[in-house]
Amino acid sequence: MISNLLKKDFVLSAHPTLYMFMIIGALVLVPAYPYGMVFFFGCLGLYFSTLNGRENNDIFYSAILPLDKKDIIKGKCLFFITFELIQILITTLIAFIKISFIDSPNNDVGIECNIAFFGFGFIIYSIFNYIFLTKIYKSSYKIGIPFVISLIFVVLAIILMELISHIPYFSWIDGIAFSDLQKQIPILIIGFILFIFINILTYKKATQNFEKVDL
Repeated sequence: MISNLLKKDFVLSAHPTLYMFMIIGALVLVPAYPYGMVFFFGCLGLYFSTLNGRENNDIFYSAILPLDKKDIIKGKCLFFITFELIQILITTLIAFIKISFIDSPNNDVGIECNIAFFGFGFIIYSIFNYIFLTKIYKSSYKIGIPFVISLIFVVLAIILMELISHIPYFSWIDGIAFSDLQKQIPILIIGFILFIFINILTYKKATQNFEKVDL
């Protein structure tokens, strides 16, 4: 059933830009660029897909299927998580190629595409998923305001991530030397744990909200 729910969302909801934003991680090849925009574009692609799903009557189509409301939420959460993990995986491969084989200058604009970067990425996506999904399922059709609210927090998190790399005390967060990468591992672990935990909370909270909606 899970695979069918995912297939439904990728068929009915996925906006063409979503697939473009899956490979937007190629931006980390740009020498001087705020790499946090990779996650910003990811959130934008998920918003466009949610909007596209609404226009295609995704919710009402799902409502006539032999599914509980919690299954509809589960499918949507898995759709978001699947996209985010694929994008992060592709970006990780591109970053590995850049660091290993391309002699490029340090990113003076913000954080490097290193281990800490991906740890922060998991946290940013956790924030977006929780705020956006829990709010849209209070009605199932009001999407604009939940996106604006979630985007405010996402942008603040991205700005913080980019700025912290300029603080001398935290210079190791911006490093790609082996010693710096070792120090960054806890950020990745914490980020991934939060990603799992917060997405579970997102599923539960969004389900509670959606149960109150009269379709």
